[in-house]
Parts: sequence; structure tokens; C-alpha cells
Amino acid sequence: MRIGELARLSGKRPATLRYYEGRGVLSRPERTDSGYRSYTPESAAQLRLIRWAKGLGLTLREIREIAGTIGHHAAGRGDRVRSQVRAKIAEVDAKMNQLALNRSQLDALAECHCRNGCPVCPFVEFALEWKQDDTVSVRLTGQPGVKQLIAAEMGISPDR
Repeated sequence: MRIGELARLSGKRPATLRYYEGRGVLSRPERTDSGYRSYTPESAAQLRLIRWAKGLGLTLREIREIAGTIGHHAAGRGDRVRSQVRAKIAEVDAKMNQLALNRSQLDALAECHCRNGCPVCPFVEFALEWKQDDTVSVRLTGQPGVKQLIAAEMGISPDR
């Protein structure tokens, strides 16, 4: 089948298919005598695998590496694939932890009771004064007690 047909079946644009080929994620198809790409049903299966893997959060580079070792995995020599998947799990866990922190900060901000008479919102002040280094230290400024309140609301520890 030609690129347009595969693109239509897969819901991708022809340019995306050419990009996947260039990145080594989609196998290069045979060419017809007139130079057109001629895809096989396996190409459609590869695109389904790519869509599934991208849905898991894998990058094209990771998909290419894992796809290159699938045969080893199926033959029982899948240590490399398992190692790559474990690394991705650790990355997903880190993202989930960051999202949980983001959620708690948004929840705290949603509960902020600042009104027009509030000279400086402690959350805005926190955002402007926030810094992060290797120890993920946080500096909070403001009135006595405010930094402890903000830190508790945001689930973090203030610097001393």
C-alpha cells in the first residue's frame, strides 16, 4: 500500500510516517519502480505499536531501542528491555511525584483567602522568592508564621 493509504488507515499524516522512517522507528518500505513507497501490513502493525508505546510515554528514541531488542526479549534474553522499562517506570514515578506536589500547591492556592485588602498574597510572594538547588531547599519570606503556614499548605519544608 502507498503512504497515503497507510496514513489514512493509521490516522497519521504522510509527513509523520516519513519522519518515523527517518528516525528509524518505522521500517523503510520497499520502493516501486516509479519510486513510490510500498508498505506492508507489518508497517500498520508497527504504527499500532508506536501509538501504544507513545501512549505509555516512551520517546521515539526509546521506542526504536526497545523495538530493536524485541526479538531478544521474545527469545528469553530480555534483560535490556526490562532494564529500559524499569528506567521508564522510575521516570514515570518521578513525574507522578511532581504532579502530586503540583496538585497540593494548586489546592493550597485555591484555598487562599486573600482579598483586595491583602497587601501581598503569601503564595505570590512565595512564587517570586522560590529557589531550588540540589537539596531542593525552599526560602520563604514574610511575616512570622506565614512561612510555616505556606509550607504546611504546600507540603514542603521552609529553610531555617
